[in-house]
Amino acid sequence: MLRRAAFVLAVSLGAAASATAQEASDDSNPARPVLFSVRPEWYSRTPDVSQAAVILRYDQAILRSQPWLPGRTGLILRFELPTTATSATGVPTQAGIGDAYAQGLVVKSLSRRVALVAGSGVLMPTASDSLLGAGKWAAAPLTGPLVIFGPRTLLFVKVQNFASFAGDANRPDFNYLLVTPLWLHAIGQRWWVMLDSETKTNWKDEGRTGFKSGVQVGRAFRGRLGVWVKPEVWWGPNQSGQWNLKIGLVWHR
Repeated sequence: MLRRAAFVLAVSLGAAASATAQEASDDSNPARPVLFSVRPEWYSRTPDVSQAAVILRYDQAILRSQPWLPGRTGLILRFELPTTATSATGVPTQAGIGDAYAQGLVVKSLSRRVALVAGSGVLMPTASDSLLGAGKWAAAPLTGPLVIFGPRTLLFVKVQNFASFAGDANRPDFNYLLVTPLWLHAIGQRWWVMLDSETKTNWKDEGRTGFKSGVQVGRAFRGRLGVWVKPEVWWGPNQSGQWNLKIGLVWHR
């Protein structure tokens, strides 16, 4: 059942296979798996700006029986709500609700090893303070191929563009493209490692592109719990930050 777990992981981009790899054996139930995660995250944006967040996230994979047969389709749903604290030099620290994010993806199996992922997300201006969110509604269409290399390794390339279309007229519009290759390898029955790099191209700034890379290491425990940790660093020109540290606690039913 590792292929099915990896399928869910790569599409939902949440490293949630840690909790499903051992128990995702009921392919006949289209409501499985449902994944809940809590993600503490820390960001160093600039030497003068830092941010911490706790993100509550819900994922559901609606998959037909034997989803890797050619021609089969599945649906991945996601909702995220962050609680955020932002600190900046000379400005009082602000804490509260950040911008919510919802996403729906359709997964089309092209063969037993290749699938195409397509759909869209929407960013909602739910932040309780201007320092905690963008103040804009944004559409975020997404597509990319998913390729399985044997029973333990996969590659997913996410291409997603975020473009604001409504919201606070006094806040700046944004339009940027993210391209994120992701490589995942399962180690034994309980451990996995994931490598990814991401380019961020800002269409509002003459197409300037920044780069970020990260390494995620995770472990599944008996029962329904998985844990992972992921440091990230920005590098090259046009950096949008300095470093990030993310931790995930994942539970499934």
